[in-house]
Amino acid sequence: MYGFHKIAQEDRSISFSHPQFLRDSKELLGSIKRKASKKESELEINTDAQEQLQKNIETFNNRLSLLEQRDKDCDWLRAECQKLQ
Repeated sequence: MYGFHKIAQEDRSISFSHPQFLRDSKELLGSIKRKASKKESELEINTDAQEQLQKNIETFNNRLSLLEQRDKDCDWLRAECQKLQ
């Protein structure tokens, strides 16, 4: 839950270890955090996916607007060319 791992001992007892849980290193204790539940992790992933999707939609809409403007410019240019013929 907090990143501790079981360590089997030769005498069949069980110990737990964590890379940030070291003797005389109280300053490291703040970095030991409870891991997010599977549901919380999925929610974070869904939120990230939604944000990325929103960015992709904005990019698409911006590019579509540019293409529509170019299309209008081409139509105007064609009309001007026809006037010159």
